[in-house]
Amino acid sequence: MDVNETRKGAVMVVTLGGRLDSFQAEGVKQKLLDLGAVEKRILVDCAGLEYISSAGLGVFLLMLKTMKKKDGEFCLCGLNERIREVFEISGLHKVFTLYKSQEEALAAAPQG
Repeated sequence: MDVNETRKGAVMVVTLGGRLDSFQAEGVKQKLLDLGAVEKRILVDCAGLEYISSAGLGVFLLMLKTMKKKDGEFCLCGLNERIREVFEISGLHKVFTLYKSQEEALAAAPQG
């Protein structure tokens, strides 16, 4: 699993690549929680994500809850057709703010 972070203005962009399954979830969770402790806005770019398990969905839900508690933002972008289908079947497409691309998400983000 590849996890990279880049600051784009007021947004911390985390790009994921590979499989977010039960073997990878704990490491990704810790990385996101560490970022969430200091960041106000986190965007996870899932364009390189090939697979997500329920453990991976749990990580995203935990981060959404964590960021909302501190009045922050946690959004996702770049979901491929398979990943988007998982979100739709589980109803999570109604819970998360989802963008088609990183560019779209960054354009929608408040500046500052």
